[in-house]
Amino acid sequence: MTVQVSTIYLQDVATGDSVEAELRDAIEQAQLDDWQTKWQPELFAVLQELARKGVPMGQWPQS
Repeated sequence: MTVQVSTIYLQDVATGDSVEAELRDAIEQAQLDDWQTKWQPELFAVLQELARKGVPMGQWPQS
């Protein structure tokens, strides 16, 4: 499968500047690996901390 990559621009709301970014039209194995090895452990740690602090689940970030 060929993944199309397009250049897009996002607005940095703190500065109003445009920031160049890549938009991909499919999820590749590299993104899944990144999610499992980097993002998922960080999310789990944040959720554990919120639970430890007694923050109501309704105030937790949504996945």
